[in-house]
Amino acid sequence: HDMKATASVAARRRDGSDFDGKRRGGAKCLFVTLREPAARLESAYRHSQLRFKPRHDPPALDGVLEAWRGRVAGGAAAEAELPPQILVDFFLPQAAYVKPAPPHCAAGDLTVHALCTTTLATDWAAAATAKLGLAAPPRIDPAHSKHVRSSGADASTPEKRAYVARVQERSKIANASTRRWINEELYPTDTALFRHFCEPRIAAATANGTRSSLQEAMRGAPGGKRRAPLPAEVQAS
Repeated sequence: HDMKATASVAARRRDGSDFDGKRRGGAKCLFVTLREPAARLESAYRHSQLRFKPRHDPPALDGVLEAWRGRVAGGAAAEAELPPQILVDFFLPQAAYVKPAPPHCAAGDLTVHALCTTTLATDWAAAATAKLGLAAPPRIDPAHSKHVRSSGADASTPEKRAYVARVQERSKIANASTRRWINEELYPTDTALFRHFCEPRIAAATANGTRSSLQEAMRGAPGGKRRAPLPAEVQAS
């Protein structure tokens, strides 16, 4: 189970009634973005740290996560010992965002479509054309507030730019064991979804030297790379 307590937080914050409220608005498609869990925490750390004025020296994310892992190895529940350096919302499993969707999907009145962060522009263009019938899908503009804060694109002073550089340098998970722990033990369902939907698209984009289209990626990468199977609980829904 991916971080049980944080999933329950997601269920309370984005519960069925909220989802049904959106459904009553006539929505037929639900688009969700997927990302490798470890990469998502790297981005979350940058976003969380760049919310502050550059008055402190940010700790290395590797150390933050290794300390968290040590507490969990000592018997603490992972969800009860969340590192304070990262805003709590970023620990919610990505799978929790669509938890209320299966009944609507089973009824045939809703479809869920995965967009991968790494290939987001082409995924969105292809999905909007194929699923929404848009001849000219609106471009996804990355310059929204969270992206600006996470990337440091709004750094306007030398002090701020230096701080952004420190945060970006220290937001990398270099420890392979810690990365596996996050992906395989904390967020196994998110990782399975990422591998099923996103790895073939990323492989195809890399092989082509471009951001591959959704249709090309769905067929798998050149060289016969196959999709990883979906988790059993996802197949069941």
